[in-house]
Amino acid sequence: MNRKKLQALIGLALVFIGTVGFILLRPKPSDQDQIQTALANAVKASKEGRAGGVVEYLASNVQVNGEKYDINNQFASFIRKYHPDIKLGAINPKIDGDDATVTTDLDISLLNNSIKMPNVTFKLHKEHDKTLLFFPSEHWKVTGASAPEEAYQQIMGEISSSGGMGGGLW
Repeated sequence: MNRKKLQALIGLALVFIGTVGFILLRPKPSDQDQIQTALANAVKASKEGRAGGVVEYLASNVQVNGEKYDINNQFASFIRKYHPDIKLGAINPKIDGDDATVTTDLDISLLNNSIKMPNVTFKLHKEHDKTLLFFPSEHWKVTGASAPEEAYQQIMGEISSSGGMGGGLW
């Protein structure tokens, strides 16, 4: 093997060892930090009208007067059209192994109105992955959300009074 090839091989080996060392030795964000990031990403997805947003999870759990409604398609269309601004209150997760819940207040700015939703509960799950195919990593993902019935009634009243959605429940 000539000298240039040997130097290139040694250089690649050093880069590989450095990368592996960085991945293994870098500080891992705490569960609380990862949960805050997951919730921030879900809020951002709602604002942008993408899947995985806070509003999508809330829309899948609508229950009014004891009756459950599946309004995902209607709500998703509304969100894509109006892009609500959502602000989360304090985030203090209750972590139980790979599952967590966060109960917080939401402020939703929608059609020049602000709606306060107290006691919204988010469910999260820690997913275990691999980075660069074989290095273990983990991150938290929002898997559901629910709010008290009164909060849904308030949002439905706000949307119907603004003429935001037609047909169905609205």
